[in-house]
Amino acid sequence: MKSWEKEHFLFAIVVLIAVLLAAKTVHFGGSGAINVSIMPQQGGIATLDTPKNHTETKTLRVPTIDFANKSVLEHPDVGVLGFSSNFFMELRTRMQVRQDGQYTFYVASDDGFRLHIDDRVICEHLGDRPFATSTCTAALQNGAHTLRVEYFQGGGPLGLKALYKHEGQASALLIGKNSDAAYFEEIQ
Repeated sequence: MKSWEKEHFLFAIVVLIAVLLAAKTVHFGGSGAINVSIMPQQGGIATLDTPKNHTETKTLRVPTIDFANKSVLEHPDVGVLGFSSNFFMELRTRMQVRQDGQYTFYVASDDGFRLHIDDRVICEHLGDRPFATSTCTAALQNGAHTLRVEYFQGGGPLGLKALYKHEGQASALLIGKNSDAAYFEEIQ
């Protein structure tokens, strides 16, 4: 192999490694039915209703509401997102209900959250708390329903996980996972 061929080959390897490292560490993008907006707050957050004071919004899509209970924001499908304190997050999806009936929602969070269905608050925990689960129910008819979760992280550990269960289902599924009772679509 000639000298210039070796240099080009080594350069190509370095570029490939750089691209692979960038793909592993830059995670804004993703795919799925849930649109996520992350808004880093300028200053502290005491409750979900603290006035928002942010200069940027990061957006991505995820297939489920499943952010690990850790010290930094992380999702199993997009990896570590790099946020650890003082940020708001809003998650939106369209839930297509196939079976009328009572739906139970389980929202585990550290810190506060608010779950809306069709712009109606279903349940909330507005303040700081260690990772804990709130349970709420809603009667839903066949058809499209807008589902929105507001979340905030003040300081310390964080996490957000949301599940749903139709009265006829044996077990709850992460919001974003389809079932016989409902499926999820991205809101355009």
